[in-house]
Amino acid sequence: RWEEADALVNALVAAQNEDGSRYKSRNCETFAPVDTSKWEGDIAWAIYGLSRYLALGGTLTSARTAMQKGADYLQTRIGTDGCLVIDHTEGTIDAWWALQSAGPEYQDEADQIKNCLLAHYWDDAMGRFKGGRNQWQPYLDNQTWGAAFLQKIGENAKAHQALSYARATLVLPV
Repeated sequence: RWEEADALVNALVAAQNEDGSRYKSRNCETFAPVDTSKWEGDIAWAIYGLSRYLALGGTLTSARTAMQKGADYLQTRIGTDGCLVIDHTEGTIDAWWALQSAGPEYQDEADQIKNCLLAHYWDDAMGRFKGGRNQWQPYLDNQTWGAAFLQKIGENAKAHQALSYARATLVLPV
């Protein structure tokens, strides 16, 4: 299915802005930007997808260039405290996955974001991720996607806590 994968890479490359960012949405027929805001989570997913393409044997050199441009852009979104300048758990988790998969030259930034997530977004008392640094809403995608992050960094007990929180929230009476 390399033909389809290459077509997707070409579309991701075409949709990337010169600075490595991406707009939130484009018109599917004209390709014109619809929402010109830039969401770090969307940018991170594109980086992660390009890294998977390359890791699985994709051969388009434009994939590596686009991945690196995106990772370079995400680097600019990290504040002096090691957190993204946005205050959003899911986007921060997405950025960690993107930077840790983009290559060894981005590991310092991935480590900064990992430390940020553990220090500012993880709630030890509740055993779950918050919605933001001071947002106590327990979004379920933060728990499930966050559990994968926690497991990947070797925090298995915390990963189980996050998933247990999500499970307890989703249980329905029979």
